[in-house]
Amino acid sequence: MNRRQVAALVMFVFCCLGFIGSMWLIRVQVLATNGTANPSDDPMGMEPFRNIILMIGDGNGVGQLNATRMSLGQGETLFVDTFPFQGLIETTSLGGVITDSAAAATALACGVQTWNTFIAVSASGAPQTTILEYAETLGKSTGLVTTTRLTHATPACFAAHVPNRNQETEIGRQMLFEHEIEVLLGGGRSILDSFLPSAVTDGYTLVENRTQLIESMDAPKLLGVFTSSHMSYEVERNTSLEPSLAEMTNLTIQSLERNSEGFFLMVEGGRIDHAGHANNITNVVGDGLAFNEAVGVALQFAEEDGQTLLIVTADHETGGLQVNSTSPELDVEWSTTGHTADRIPFFIFCQNLSIIPDLDHHTDMGQFLFTAFGYTSSMVNKGIQNIYLGLDARQIIGLPGKLLTIRFYR
Repeated sequence: MNRRQVAALVMFVFCCLGFIGSMWLIRVQVLATNGTANPSDDPMGMEPFRNIILMIGDGNGVGQLNATRMSLGQGETLFVDTFPFQGLIETTSLGGVITDSAAAATALACGVQTWNTFIAVSASGAPQTTILEYAETLGKSTGLVTTTRLTHATPACFAAHVPNRNQETEIGRQMLFEHEIEVLLGGGRSILDSFLPSAVTDGYTLVENRTQLIESMDAPKLLGVFTSSHMSYEVERNTSLEPSLAEMTNLTIQSLERNSEGFFLMVEGGRIDHAGHANNITNVVGDGLAFNEAVGVALQFAEEDGQTLLIVTADHETGGLQVNSTSPELDVEWSTTGHTADRIPFFIFCQNLSIIPDLDHHTDMGQFLFTAFGYTSSMVNKGIQNIYLGLDARQIIGLPGKLLTIRFYR
């Protein structure tokens, strides 16, 4: 090795050590926040909303919305088509351009970007405050409604903190016993079964079918577990046993609005994603229409209430669905049975559109939810925190492929 090569090697090592040292200093500075100050310092001079309803159509991209819209007939529209603010948003996780539901829901629930499979934790696994948890500190009521298991990735990200979405038993324990969530409705009895007696002892009224749900509307805490695993696709639903997503949404809003401090509610049309993975257009449309009816319930409440922020979006697109025509029936093409990197649509209804910030990425949406409830923070270097919180030198050097995909978001 000649002198020039030695000098180059020394310079390379020096630069690497400098990079490692700077990242460690960033880590120390950021860890002083304990991973709790998720949103950026941007109150936007707005009056906080009393209520927030976030509705997530899992896997419900542009193609899925088009297919659902076209199934209504010529001239018919979806409820989201009437929303005054609409756009497309990016969904990338730290793992790359294609996110999973865990990383996407973490971005929406916490306003931070993380790795796929991570549930409401940072890149290093540090728990991140969720919008549901923040709402609880404000004295607001909270609710989670889904057509998947309650412990599935999307609802989990609002009420649990684990490094792997498959830890559903632990997710269920945290969801039931580390929060005061007033309404939980969905599937997943097989996961939650061992917890149900203790949940009832802790004050939950347990309901297991549609009739029991309707009869228990006055319960202060309501736990509805209607199926062993996920709830049925809409076209297969036994209407006497399983409530519709619209019914669950309506009854939950009625229950939560009794709190004069307001509420946070997340509603997920979770099986649109499953239908996309199966490339089953019948179930995409069936569950898309059910989700649309639930949106209609929430929209009517928001219009009448005047103090509610209503956001309808997706976590990602599933299947690469393209609608070619509707004559004589839906003609569609699929490009994959997995998720895609497509930007996904979002729709916002509120009384003051001027307070809506630029929304380019899921993390922007998540941070907007916090500021909509009046959150402010003096925390700096938000983009750095999203990426480097807790990453040690070994991780930084050992994950070059992942770091190459990282983008900075405020």
